[in-house]
Amino acid sequence: MKASVQEEEEEVSAGAANKRFPWVDFFTVPRCRRSIVYANIMILLGQLTGVNAIMYYMSVLMNQIGFDPAKANYMSLVGGGALLLGTIPAIFLMETCGRRFWAILMLPGFFVGLILIGVSYHIPLTTNLKGAEACYLLGLIIYMGFFGSYACLTWGEI
Repeated sequence: MKASVQEEEEEVSAGAANKRFPWVDFFTVPRCRRSIVYANIMILLGQLTGVNAIMYYMSVLMNQIGFDPAKANYMSLVGGGALLLGTIPAIFLMETCGRRFWAILMLPGFFVGLILIGVSYHIPLTTNLKGAEACYLLGLIIYMGFFGSYACLTWGEI
């Protein structure tokens, strides 16, 4: 084990531009710097979309849209199922299509889903209950489906 660690350290220092602090190459080598910036932006975008809040409060949000409390808990499975189904194409196609193509395709998709979720809260529940529920569920399925693929992209970068 000691020999393996020593061999790895020798390989890293041999390939590094900065022999004393090889980790500085992440910031001094343009290719590495672009990769670090890209990976951090992708993770930041994934967190700023609000997926944690939507997943955590999904049954509460479903209740606010018009589902009764018992149905709201069961309907929250729709979002989790869409997230699960959204990861399947990413698992099989990400490496063949390329990460840039995948990001360009996924970002607008879950942005549209978020807009539909927001619009559903502006539909008056007194006049059109089914329309608000349908708009919310459609937005949720689109958002979670696209975010499932996007999440695979961001964690694949790390």
